[in-house]
Amino acid sequence: MRLLAVNSTRIWGGAEVFFQILCTAMADRGHEVTLVCHPDSELRRRIIGDDRIRIAPLAIRAELNYFRSLQLATILHDVRPDVLLAHRPKDVKISSVARWLAKGMPIVHLKLYGEPLKSRFDFRFFWKREVDAMVAASHETFHRLREDAPWLGDMPVEVIHNAVDTNRFRPLPELRERARAQLGNSHDVLVVSYHGRLAPPKRVDLAVRAIAAAARQARVRGLIIGDGPEGRALRELAIELEAPVTFVGFRDDVPDLLAGCDVEITMSEIEGSTPMSVLEAMACGLPVIASDATSHPEAVEEGCGALVEPGTPEGAAKAILALADDPAKRRAKGEAARARAVEQFGIDKMIDRYEAFIRQVIGRGQAQSRS
Repeated sequence: MRLLAVNSTRIWGGAEVFFQILCTAMADRGHEVTLVCHPDSELRRRIIGDDRIRIAPLAIRAELNYFRSLQLATILHDVRPDVLLAHRPKDVKISSVARWLAKGMPIVHLKLYGEPLKSRFDFRFFWKREVDAMVAASHETFHRLREDAPWLGDMPVEVIHNAVDTNRFRPLPELRERARAQLGNSHDVLVVSYHGRLAPPKRVDLAVRAIAAAARQARVRGLIIGDGPEGRALRELAIELEAPVTFVGFRDDVPDLLAGCDVEITMSEIEGSTPMSVLEAMACGLPVIASDATSHPEAVEEGCGALVEPGTPEGAAKAILALADDPAKRRAKGEAARARAVEQFGIDKMIDRYEAFIRQVIGRGQAQSRS
C-alpha cells in the first residue's frame, strides 16, 4: 500500500513516538510511506535518515490555510497514496481541502489525543463529509468519542492500542548499578521515575507530591525525565516540598535511565491513548503506579502495578510505600508488566491491526467509487 501520514506537531511526545513506530514498521513490511511533518519537528529529525520513508516538510499551523492545502495537494498528486492518515484536527481539515484539489484516497483520522471533538459547524462539516474512518487508540477514547460526538453517526471507528518497541525498551540489569551511581542513588533507595512531557494534563505535580510524602517515611527518591511548559514550576514545587527529586530534562537514553529505577508513576487524567511512557516502563520491567483514570486501566492490570485515586497524591504515596516495603512483590509485578507489554502491546500486533483496518477502508472506498 501507499500510505501518507500527516503530523503537524513540532514537539516530541507520545503521539510522535507512535508515528515514528507506525511509519518505520509499515516501511519494514514493504509499504510505501510518506510522512508530512513540520520541517523543524523532532519527528522529522528522527526519521530523516531512514531512506525507506519519504519526508515531505510542511509547516501546518492554522486549522484552515488554503496555501498549505494547495501544497499538500501537490504532494498528494505526486505520491498518489491509497490512504491518508491524519493526526490533529488541523491536519484533518487541511488534508480534506487538499483532497478536494487532488481527488481520491480515503482519510483516516488517528485519534491519539485526549481532547474531545468539538461540536462546532466546522468539525461536523469536515468529519461527516470528508473523514472516512477513525482509529481510537483506547477503548476509553472510543467511548468518549461516541458520547461527545454522536453526530459522527455510523462512521467506522476501530480501537487499536499503541505499541512499544520491546527490543529497545527491555530490562537492562547489567546497567542498574551504573545508572544509579550516575544519579547518586544507593542500592537501598527506591527510585520512582516519571518520563514524558511536563505539561498540565500529565499532572506531574501529583507525582512530585506523592514522592515527597513517601520519602518522609522511607528511603525513596524521584527521577523526572523530560521537559515541557511546567518544568520550572515542578522544580520549584520539589524545592518547596523538600522532595528528593532529580530532574534530568529531555534524554535520548531513557531505557538506560529506567534500568536504574524501581517503579514508574503517572497521574495524568486525560489521554487519547495509553501513554507511551507507561508501555515503555512496563516493557523495561517496572511496575507502574497510575491514576485510575483515562486509559490507564487498559494497560495497568493489578498484577502489573497499582491504580490509585486520580487528582490526589495520597493513594500514590501509599502505593509507593507498599512497593518499597516488599521487594518480592515489586519484582513480581515488574515481571508481569514486562510480559504484558510483550504479549499485548508489541509492534507486530499493532501493525497487523492497522494493515487490516486500512485495507478495509480502502476496499470500502473502491466499492463506493464503482457504485
